[in-house]
Amino acid sequence: MHQNEIRIKFKTDDESDLLTLIRLKADGEGISVEEYAINALKKYVEASAPSPPPNPTLSTGQMNEIRRRIGNVDASCRGEIASLRRKIDVLAEAIASIQSQLDSTT
Repeated sequence: MHQNEIRIKFKTDDESDLLTLIRLKADGEGISVEEYAINALKKYVEASAPSPPPNPTLSTGQMNEIRRRIGNVDASCRGEIASLRRKIDVLAEAIASIQSQLDSTT
């Protein structure tokens, strides 16, 4: 099993004091220094993560307007797709006609 690890060198007295404090707190909670450090890092990351934006409260009228706009966009896209398909069909017919003319001349 692959274990990730992090090694930290404490270079100053303040940093060494921090390690002593971590050891005392871990002992006080009855967990290892590693568990204490991981828990502290998790708490820090969770506390510093941005909170998700609140869901907006919309009235029935606003929801209906959103649905109407989505429907309009959907209809517009479907119409554009149908138009492009017709153009592709016309181009395919033109290519087939040109190919036929080229085949008959050779």
